[in-house]
Amino acid sequence: MFSPTVANMRPDVYQLQAQSNAFGSREALRNKLLKKAGEICGSVGFDELDANNNITNHFTSYNSGMVIPVSTKAAIMTIKCKE
Repeated sequence: MFSPTVANMRPDVYQLQAQSNAFGSREALRNKLLKKAGEICGSVGFDELDANNNITNHFTSYNSGMVIPVSTKAAIMTIKCKE
């Protein structure tokens, strides 16, 4: 799994995204987002504004003349740090 990416949407509001290959679990993706949200907001905590943990992307890869279907999983969470 890759490290979550963070986008600052507006003051104290962040969108986090995590990705993995097809073998990663959705629970692990969500746990990564929760951990990153805790790092961003620290001890003040955060409110979850929106989340989607069911994103699956399908791609086709070509390798040595073979067509190989490839899937990845992703999860997105939007948070607001408490004041």
